[in-house]
Amino acid sequence: GFDDEVEAETARYVVDGRKVTLLLASYPTPQLAAAHVEEMARWFAINPKPGEPATEKPVVYERTMGSLAGFVAGAPDPAAAAKLLDQIQYHTIVTWNEPGFKASDLTMADYVVGAVLGTMSILLITLVAGIALGFIRVGMKRMFPGLIFDRKRSIEILQLGLTSKPIDPTDFY
Repeated sequence: GFDDEVEAETARYVVDGRKVTLLLASYPTPQLAAAHVEEMARWFAINPKPGEPATEKPVVYERTMGSLAGFVAGAPDPAAAAKLLDQIQYHTIVTWNEPGFKASDLTMADYVVGAVLGTMSILLITLVAGIALGFIRVGMKRMFPGLIFDRKRSIEILQLGLTSKPIDPTDFY
């Protein structure tokens, strides 16, 4: 299971005069741990029941604790393997780092009202600026006639010729 980023530790113990091997394998998820224990069951006699006929494969006792799987091989009996596995202390802590809703957070209605008010303020600013520009233009035409705006010599108007009426540049101002 090393291709699934498993971390493993082995240790050798002597239990009742027999050499016993303990294997601890830590998998990224409990689902991977269950899948690999199932795979090992095809190779070894895992947790044999009393009275089962002896096999040529070594007998392994296993206990899965979330994403940690413990295996004991070579134990004299299941009780000795269980005693060794019971000494393993394994605890998982799940943390939730996603921020929750706070009373000071804005609601959806606050966002909609803010968007409407913001749009209305932009429209009001453009209306005031347009009116101010109109007053400035009319004031300049009255204070300086023919100097800034309405210079008949420099005005060119494109004409499509759709009507027979001649174009008078002073009509546009």
